Parts: sequence; C-alpha cells; structure tokens
Amino acid sequence: MKVSGIIEEVSRYLQDNEFEDDVAYVHWTKQDLLTYIRNAIAIVAMVRKEEFTSTVDVDLVEGIIQELPAPCKSLRTVQGQKDENGVITKRVRETKISNLTGFNRAVCTSSTRSSSSEYTVKSYSYDETDPKVIIVDPPVPKGVSATLTITCYAPPEISGEDDELEVDDNFRPIIFELMLYYAYGVDIEDVANRERSNQHWKNALDMLQIYDYTQREEIRQRSRRGVMNG
Repeated sequence: MKVSGIIEEVSRYLQDNEFEDDVAYVHWTKQDLLTYIRNAIAIVAMVRKEEFTSTVDVDLVEGIIQELPAPCKSLRTVQGQKDENGVITKRVRETKISNLTGFNRAVCTSSTRSSSSEYTVKSYSYDETDPKVIIVDPPVPKGVSATLTITCYAPPEISGEDDELEVDDNFRPIIFELMLYYAYGVDIEDVANRERSNQHWKNALDMLQIYDYTQREEIRQRSRRGVMNG
C-alpha cells in the first residue's frame, strides 16, 4: 500500500473531501497528513523497536570512530567481524569507552597490520547519546579492509506520498488511529475534537498494548515534541 492510500483513507474519514468533485484536503492538507503519518510511524517504531530492525554491514574506516550506515538510527547488537569470505568468524565484546586501550591512541600503520586478515576488532563501545557512532579497539590501520555485521534500529522513512508504506499490516490500523489523533488535535480548543483526539490516542495505545499510565504519558509527551528518534 502506498502512503497516498492511507492519506486518502484518513481524509475520507475526516470528511475533508469531495473526491468526486475534485475537492479534497481542505482543512487538513496533504502535507499535514504526510506529517501525521511520519509521526505515527515514529511512535509505532519507538514502541515496537524489535519489529523495526535491520542487519547491515559496516565497512570499517581508518581510526576508532565508525559511523552506522543508512538506514540505521541506533545500534542494537554487534554480531561480529566478517572474514574475507564474508563469513562472521570473530565475535566482538562490548566495553566501556574508558576501558578502550586504543582510545585517543595514534593509528598504527605498521606493515604487520596491513593485511585485513590480520586485523581483528577486539572490542567496541557504544554511547546512546551519540547513537550513530561505534568506537572500535584497536584502531583500524590505514589501508585495511574490515567489516562488522550489526543489527540496528531502522524505522521506515517516508519522503513523499508515492512511497510504499513498508510496515506490517498489523500496524496499519494503529497508524490510522494515530493520524486521527494528530488531525483532531489541531482543533484541541474545541471540546468535541479534543475528545476525539484523546479517544484515537487511547485506541492506538490499546492496540499497541501500552496500558501503564506513566508510559502512555511519556509517549504522548514525546509525540507532542516530535522527538521520536528512539
């Protein structure tokens, strides 16, 4: 299903259209609804992170700082280091950055480490405050080719209405409810719309099986701020 499909469904539900007369998206523009669907997907992905993971390879670069590739937003696990045949043969342990022997150390460029088969990542450090960076030890020498395989958090990104909505079918009614939460929330000073907005929020979180009041309120606050990077 394309993003445009659910946008049209929401617009019809809001009765914000007369599609047969080519009059549509009056009170809520397509851009509004596109923002709502992005926010809705972000909430679903944040709550159900385990459903939005991807296994990717990280081609290591010289030094200790390695950046997560697209579509990764944050690290889940490091599966290990691949050999020259593309097989994971070496496990890598996690450690605190203060315990990394290679931190702030000059990169070794000795010929004894010029072969990718001789370079091994012994440990890595990860800080959730800098979610797209992994620190490896020892530093990767210049000219060495090495690869880590990781599992990362990778929620879908929506660039426009022609994108495919690549989420599990079970999440689509939840996204629908969250879009209505945002749509009716525009007129929050109107009592009827405020109640509608709150009801759709409750519907969505019930479907996500989030029943704890504190957790629900935390998610709501993040949804209002638009801070949904998880």
